[in-house]
Amino acid sequence: MGKKGTEEKRSESKRSRPHRTHFWEGLAISESVIEFVHPELNQRVDFFGGGYLFTEEGKLPYRGKEVLYLVGMAGIETSCCGTGGCAFIKVPGYIRDWKKGRNETGRPVSEVERVEAQDQRKEIQDLLKEKHPGFSQIEFL
Repeated sequence: MGKKGTEEKRSESKRSRPHRTHFWEGLAISESVIEFVHPELNQRVDFFGGGYLFTEEGKLPYRGKEVLYLVGMAGIETSCCGTGGCAFIKVPGYIRDWKKGRNETGRPVSEVERVEAQDQRKEIQDLLKEKHPGFSQIEFL
């Protein structure tokens, strides 16, 4: 098989299988829908120089739908610049199918649609800031 045939086969293979976009996020079903793997709450995940954990998982009612969000904290314990930390909220998106099954390690999996529209993201951010006043760092997947 020539170089062109190998590249076509790789390209075809990439299109046909779901891909993991973040290690805790889940598998992409389409551009806007993912199978979200729910992280274990209050379970520290170490990374270089510190760690993070999710302390709360919530559902926010919004325009007749429910938005899945996670509240977390991160800490930097060893760095050239000193120590520090932050509190954050991650928003996977609109819940399409709540805890529809489990993954290979037994974690619950939900089907979630990403929040794409900027005006809706802004409204959801405002609602989350009202609900969690100390959290200004809000990220949408």
